[in-house]
Amino acid sequence: MSTATLGQATHTLTLISQQELTMEQMTILHGGYLTDLLRGVKGGAMPPREEFRKSLGLGPLEFEIMVDYAMTFEEMVAAGRYDWRNPDITAGRFPLKGAGRKKLTGGQLVHFNRVISSDDAEKELDKMGLRPGTSDELLAFGATFSDVQRQFPIVALGGEHHVLSLLRHVAERRLHLSDRDYDWREVCRFLAFPK
Repeated sequence: MSTATLGQATHTLTLISQQELTMEQMTILHGGYLTDLLRGVKGGAMPPREEFRKSLGLGPLEFEIMVDYAMTFEEMVAAGRYDWRNPDITAGRFPLKGAGRKKLTGGQLVHFNRVISSDDAEKELDKMGLRPGTSDELLAFGATFSDVQRQFPIVALGGEHHVLSLLRHVAERRLHLSDRDYDWREVCRFLAFPK
């Protein structure tokens, strides 16, 4: 059995560097977590990646959701159990555009890691073979994966003039409304699906 190469080790250090951890966070990592992780990998005791991510409170890499168009817009919002919702988020502003039940697979939360406009984010998604998620799909995502928005804002660019996003404010989960001509912060993730 061959051992890891210098290139692989360098890549691991690069990944750690890209996280921009604080000194306190690095101290925590060096306090045994990194050693435990390496021993788990070496001993073959690592759970499947999706299970591991879930144990850390991280969202799925790829996911599937079911959008149930038998529900009204208000029922879709209620299914998300948000602590707060912008009062201008209404069925009139976001009419449902489907029928029956629609299963979507291959969903992703795309992170550009920079401030980006809605138009530029859509162009980047297009280059990746993805389309922006719609408001209906964001509501289904929020109901299915309710805690993911506690990690970072999630944006659905599929609206024409207004955009829905899932945010966290202190401990609250919020359903937020923005204009499409907004510049999104570098922490945002964009709901997307294969074309």
